[in-house]
Amino acid sequence: MTRTLYAVHMAREDPPRYRQIAGDLRARMESGEYPPDSRLPSKTEMMARYGVALATVNRAIDELRKLGLVETVHGVGTFARKPREAEPSPEYRELAAEIRLLTERMDTAETWIAEQEHRGR
Repeated sequence: MTRTLYAVHMAREDPPRYRQIAGDLRARMESGEYPPDSRLPSKTEMMARYGVALATVNRAIDELRKLGLVETVHGVGTFARKPREAEPSPEYRELAAEIRLLTERMDTAETWIAEQEHRGR
């Protein structure tokens, strides 16, 4: 008797559970339910709320920590933090430099025109 195994591709529509939890916590922080410096529910409370294992809660918190949205103080709890300011992209910095240069040129041109008008030309 020969056995044939067939590979079945299973498309995953929903994000992993830890990302769903991280997204929910982030949304609660953004809504003001957990403002900066407030303590998030304990890991035990999160496990009960979301019906998941400790490893899943830890991974969700890790996702938020990587984004700078939470900080865990050992033996105390996990706290919401003010989101980090995003660094401007190189393209943005280049554009801002060009705008400053054009502003300087416009100021110079306006000064020159004002001087010419003052001289009566």
